[in-house]
Order: sequence, then structure tokens, then C-alpha cells
Amino acid sequence: MSVVGRTILVTGASAGLGEAIVHALAEAGARVVAVARRIDRLEKLESRWPAQIYAAAADVRDYASIRSAAEQGAARFGGIDGVIANAAVTTATDVATGDPVLWEDVLRTNLLGSLHTVRASLPHFPATGPRDVVLVGSTVTRTAIADLTVYSASKGGLDSAFSSMRLSLTPRGIRCCLLLPGRMESELVDHIRSDARIDVGNADRTAHYGTFTPMDPAAAAAATVHVLAQPENVTIEELVIRPFGQLAP
Repeated sequence: MSVVGRTILVTGASAGLGEAIVHALAEAGARVVAVARRIDRLEKLESRWPAQIYAAAADVRDYASIRSAAEQGAARFGGIDGVIANAAVTTATDVATGDPVLWEDVLRTNLLGSLHTVRASLPHFPATGPRDVVLVGSTVTRTAIADLTVYSASKGGLDSAFSSMRLSLTPRGIRCCLLLPGRMESELVDHIRSDARIDVGNADRTAHYGTFTPMDPAAAAAATVHVLAQPENVTIEELVIRPFGQLAP
């Protein structure tokens, strides 16, 4: 099976993994509703594949905003049959002294934003055929890292939500996957907001973390397309993808 002719909504599509997923899907023959706040970047993607990509500006923290984007994308392509909730932000924070305002933004974007995205997309799914929900989590939920308390909480909540969501959506014929990427070259790390005393952006080459080179987001994007391209009676429910040699997180 392939993704040719399918329509997938992707959030966080203006950079990093989200942008790589948009590229990979378009190259594989899918149509993409590319969602992010930075419309100028989305329009560059749309100009490259004008027949396959629809740029929709939205803020996943605001349900009305992402709902409008999903409605526009569905109108443009005649529906949606897959959603990849990828938008995320992070902050390095000391839980004893950190800024709760930043914490709230991380939780609203990563956890509520992902749930908003799924809720906004599902009404546009067809009644039959391949249908997929992919939540982009993180390997930090598998191995703890100091001073990523709030980011870990947001991704851990997403992990828990996924387990329940799968039980709800599978009987309706909708496949669910939790994608757990390791360290990538990404703006998420480069633009990390820190109120802690650590440099999270610097990959620690210690025995704990391992010796590795952060992977190209294109590798995780290809894995995501692989998940969507499975035969209808096959589901990949969880996929961990790390750069080789990364031991933690």
C-alpha cells in the first residue's frame, strides 16, 4: 500500500520534523494540509507543490484556530484521512525556580495542542478506507533527563492519552501510532527556552547518553510515511527511532 492520493494534516509543518514530513508525503504522492503559525514558511512549501500542499496558518493551542485550518484543508482536498500531531515547544526548567508561564505554554502546545489537532481533524475522516492518527511523542518518556521536567510531563501525558485514544479509535477503523523520535537536528533544540542552569542544546557525549550524531529529520519523516503506507489490516502502534549510538534519552 502507498500514501498516493491520501490527504494528511500535519502540524508544526514550518520547520524540523514537521517540514520533513510534509516533504516526504508530497514526494510520495500524498496531499498535505500543512499547519503552523509561520505562514510565510508554509507558503514556500505550497509553492513547491501547489497541487499537493495547502498552507493553513493556525495555533494549535487555540482549538478554534486549528479547527478552522482543518476545515479549510478538508474543503481544499475533499476531506482528510490522516493527521500527524507534531507541533511542539520545549523549555529547560528547574522545577524549584522555573517560570510557570513557560510551563503552561509547553503543556498547552504539546499536550492540549495535539489533542486539539486530533479532535479538529476526525470529523473530516471518511467512513471507510485507510485512516490514521499519529502522535509525535519523545524518547524522554522512556529515559528521564534532568531539567526537562515540564517537556517530559507534556510528552508523558501524550503517551498516556495515546493508550486511551487507541482503544477508542481502533474499533472505528482508525489506526493510531505513537512516534517516539530521539535526538534530531531541529529548531526544537536550537531554540530551546531555558530557565535552568544547564545547556540542553549541547548533546552530552557521555557514557549515559552515548556517542552519536543527531539524525536528519528526513529519517524520522521517512519512518512516518512508512507507518501510513502499511496495508489497511496492519498497524504500527509505536515506533522508536533514534540516531544509532544514542543510549538515552
